[in-house]
Amino acid sequence: MVDEMEKDFQVYHKSYCNKEISLGRNMNGRTPYRVSCDGFRELKKQEDQ
Repeated sequence: MVDEMEKDFQVYHKSYCNKEISLGRNMNGRTPYRVSCDGFRELKKQEDQ
């Protein structure tokens, strides 16, 4: 039962993070995955300077 729930959650989470755009604060219509990627790139730029 728990394994099935975990599998369902992983499928949902992957879909949510990669396909569902968000209009929340500072999301600007991007997916959570895109926001994370953009944030990591920004941190890398700051470290390189």
